[in-house]
Amino acid sequence: EISCSLVGSEMCIRDSGNTDSPEVYGAGLLVGSITTLYGTDYAAITNCAVSGLVNSTKRAGGFVGSASYTVFTNCIADVKVEGHSVSGGFVGNADFSSQFYKCKAKGDVNSKGWSTGGFAGILFYDTIANHCAAFGNVEAGDWNLGGFVGFIQKDVRIANCIAMGDVKSNAGIPLSLIHISEPTRLQLIS
Repeated sequence: EISCSLVGSEMCIRDSGNTDSPEVYGAGLLVGSITTLYGTDYAAITNCAVSGLVNSTKRAGGFVGSASYTVFTNCIADVKVEGHSVSGGFVGNADFSSQFYKCKAKGDVNSKGWSTGGFAGILFYDTIANHCAAFGNVEAGDWNLGGFVGFIQKDVRIANCIAMGDVKSNAGIPLSLIHISEPTRLQLIS
């Protein structure tokens, strides 16, 4: 059962209609891809919980595959995510001012490719994660993987977040909580 609130004056929601998808926009149990049409307003998703399995070749997320200009508050994804690249327990690709408050990813993330994280595959440009948690294990076969996020780029703010799962690389690369690109302003607050 999925119950939640979606608010937005002009949203563009793309979804493949199932969670076993090669869809280029993204695959998520609730939404494949979400953005406002012109980036001038924010969509809002609050108090949602989903559970199940997501399998996609790109931008696989337990809750949402790809998000821009969207605020997520108090949402939970108890989802196993299987992806090829840009895969996360909650969101695959979060770019252009996405915001996550009090959100949780509880499922394991397994990816054959790059940018894989327990909460997010990629956090990009002016994205905020505050009081969020990733509890699942992360396993990937390529670069940029972390317990919370696989890859961070451009003015991302992370505050009061935690990752509890194990992280395993099948490519023999160093592991971390997050991978940070340069240049970026990253605010990590405990």
